Amino acid sequence: MKKLLITLFASGSAFAFYPFTGEDTQTLGGFGKLQWELQGSYFKNYGNLKHTDIVNQLTLGVKENIDVAIIIPYIIQSNGEKVSGFSDSSVFIKHILFKNQNLGLGYKLQVNFDTGKKELGYGKTTYNLNLMFEYNIENTTLNINGVYNKFSHVGEDLRDTKGIVLGLYQSLRENIKVGGEFRYLEHESKSVDKKDTHILLGAVYSPLNNIDLSFGVHKSLNKHQDFANYGILVGIAYRF
Repeated sequence: MKKLLITLFASGSAFAFYPFTGEDTQTLGGFGKLQWELQGSYFKNYGNLKHTDIVNQLTLGVKENIDVAIIIPYIIQSNGEKVSGFSDSSVFIKHILFKNQNLGLGYKLQVNFDTGKKELGYGKTTYNLNLMFEYNIENTTLNINGVYNKFSHVGEDLRDTKGIVLGLYQSLRENIKVGGEFRYLEHESKSVDKKDTHILLGAVYSPLNNIDLSFGVHKSLNKHQDFANYGILVGIAYRF
């Protein structure tokens, strides 16, 4: 149960333009630029588990093509009894290797430290890697993420997982983006033989150049008690 929650935010939450889960190839654009994000989500599993995730993220521009960030998640979950508290905090580096008007290539390496409440973490450091390919045609963006998560060192019942996230996003206006996403990912528990497949539909509205408001809905395509049946995601980002 607790391992599922970490997977959702570590490899599935964030961190392209929220609420989408595939990492994009945009950066803040230079040293000293900052972005603060507050991300909220509510998920209901096919089993009895319900959980709310509240994630604070602060991103710092290091170079034009490199960002680093710190992530602090707070989780409230209920499965007959309620458990809440901070989960494992994370840091990541995002490095864009190539970028022009149409094509972007890069990677994001994330480390999740054992800092959270016992019931809401793995008890050991875990790792996530995203490899990003992005192609733009006018106002449409195709995004492909290869995802690899390192869990097997945590316990004998866990395995490393890999998968893919496909996203298609459209700019309706300069300040409105909409999109859809498909994710196909192995589950870290060896006892789960089904793949975690889901779709996500979302929108990002920017009332000002430095503020983004986001909304998304999630739906699993493969029924299993450990998978989130549906979810609702909201967020705000502020650049300064």
